[in-house]
Amino acid sequence: MIEVVQAIAPQLTPQQIRYDLQRTGSVEVTIENFMETGTLPFPPGESPNVHLDEDLEGHNHAPTSTADPNLIAKYHLESKVNEDVEDSQNKGWSDKAASRVISSSLLYFGPIGLVKDVMNFLKDKDLKELLKTFSVMDKEGNILSTDEDELLTEEEVEEETPEEEEQSGQGAKSCFEYSIPKLEIPLPHNPNAYYDGYCEQYLRFTDSNPTTYHTIEFFKSLLENNGFTYWPEYKSFDEQGISNGGLFFTIRGGASLIAFVLGGKWSADKGVGVVGSHVDALTVNLKPNSIKSNIDGYQLLGVANYSGTLNKAWLDRDLGIAGSIIIRDEYGQTKRKLVNSSPHPVAKIPSLAEHFGDIASKPYNKETQMVPIIGHGEEIAATEDERNAPLYGKHSIALLRYISKISQVPIGRILKVDLQLFDVQKSTRGGLDNEFIFAPRIDDRLCSFSAIYALIEWLNQFYSNPNSDDKYPFKDFDGFNIVLLADNEEIGSATRTGAKGKLLNNIVDRVISFKDESNSSLLVFANLLILSADVTHALNPNFSTEYLENHKPKPNVGLTVKLDPQGHVMTDLIGWRILQEIANKNHQTLQQFHIKNDARSGSTIGPMLATDTGARVVDVGLAQLSMHSIRAMAGYKEIGLGVKIFKSFFKDWREVCADFKDLV
Repeated sequence: MIEVVQAIAPQLTPQQIRYDLQRTGSVEVTIENFMETGTLPFPPGESPNVHLDEDLEGHNHAPTSTADPNLIAKYHLESKVNEDVEDSQNKGWSDKAASRVISSSLLYFGPIGLVKDVMNFLKDKDLKELLKTFSVMDKEGNILSTDEDELLTEEEVEEETPEEEEQSGQGAKSCFEYSIPKLEIPLPHNPNAYYDGYCEQYLRFTDSNPTTYHTIEFFKSLLENNGFTYWPEYKSFDEQGISNGGLFFTIRGGASLIAFVLGGKWSADKGVGVVGSHVDALTVNLKPNSIKSNIDGYQLLGVANYSGTLNKAWLDRDLGIAGSIIIRDEYGQTKRKLVNSSPHPVAKIPSLAEHFGDIASKPYNKETQMVPIIGHGEEIAATEDERNAPLYGKHSIALLRYISKISQVPIGRILKVDLQLFDVQKSTRGGLDNEFIFAPRIDDRLCSFSAIYALIEWLNQFYSNPNSDDKYPFKDFDGFNIVLLADNEEIGSATRTGAKGKLLNNIVDRVISFKDESNSSLLVFANLLILSADVTHALNPNFSTEYLENHKPKPNVGLTVKLDPQGHVMTDLIGWRILQEIANKNHQTLQQFHIKNDARSGSTIGPMLATDTGARVVDVGLAQLSMHSIRAMAGYKEIGLGVKIFKSFFKDWREVCADFKDLV
């Protein structure tokens, strides 16, 4: 079951699939609504054009600027194109057509007209073979005939009233999509579907990945399912891969990642385009020894704040536990395993009621008054085997048993743990018109998510090009584009997995050495442009006077350029203009943020990258409210806006920079 779901929707991790099955008995995998400009990634190696029935042979199923993007949702297995384009555009697609279910545990799939295309993707199975494995139902659970011509009729597509359609809603949760050749031309139907689709995916991603470890693992799976090759940092690069170009990524410490697209004809003087962000978020860590003495039967947990946590925003929240554990498996091999208690909260830091007077309103002592409660009752006695476990005496037996339960690893085989507390409350859309998202960890999963998806979306051009080499589509490409996701920005970046760990320098230097240009690192960095992407402060209308006039970023508008003469961010005159030219070229809006003279600016990874490489850095960010709170707020379009501008950067940075080459 899990393998089939992942084949159809590769962005879903096994953990997500298992969690959904355990929680609801179903896994939603509905096809994404078509987007305003472009689609989510199509699996590399597969044709971007859909294989059609014989009577439709020769018709390009992938929409172009003149084709109706909704036709793909109106096809059923024996349909014919018998409506003119304008009429089709006006009708859109029925939710009933989009909610047919191919089920074995209620596997929601989407428009039944795409079943045949999924069969092509699943390779060796045809439609009838699939129907032997899965039952076909409508969304009310009624079993339908498996006779192909009864799966969907045009009458069924059109019988749903607008009121029914509005009530049923539209799904947008799959990465299984098709390439659109002319991505710069807006699709005419439902222009907000692009933003809705990315917003829904981001919310799901946030809820399923509570720690940096989970986030990096998610991106690893996403990259691999979109054609990227994983190269462990401790191994030599593949010479043939470098010479022919391709898609690559590496991970350091399970907490930082670098993904890059390298052209076979790249050379040092061509430079590198980088979008860098930090992937860590404010959290509360378990101490290496988390045991605390019980107080009148209350079981307590020893924790440490990470950056600015353990403040009043963390009071009275339902806290789960998640992170990475090192285990020894049944074969004696040492491995890393991720754990996640969601949706189950295990801890709470209770506030003191106001009735106790002044002490309740004063700042709490982080060591003695911000201690999570994880239970109440008599202390549990350890068994003899538990007393011999590596972590006995460092964490309570009750906690170790719980971690053993959710990880399905015996206590005696758990060697080390790196665990964090997080708010289990789900992310959601909000506002009267759903124009916002309310979610944890927006700083900075928002820019990280957008950067990775932008890199993958940008790759569509190579797979939709009929003249590209099927085996080595990047052989004739002369570019080098990178996404860097660094850890520990919130505590200064001075760690092995942080921006000061020089993972970017390492990868660039190794590529240079394989290109036999070992003395060219300075040349590369002189031609390198970095977007340092970190969330910025949206205007808080309750404190409008705290913002500098004309420097008040709004939600759902566009990326913000950060400026600061004190050097906390790195944007300079030329870098700012280069990015503005890229935005203008792609009809995108930039905003700007500058602090007032009586305020203090935060910093980013930008200064570290600039001083380590000497490259030009432009500091930018997507706007959010409630930064560094346990839950924050942003516009629902921010994710899609980020994908668009970062994708435009990858596409155009070199051409635009060429106009400024004499102004270095």
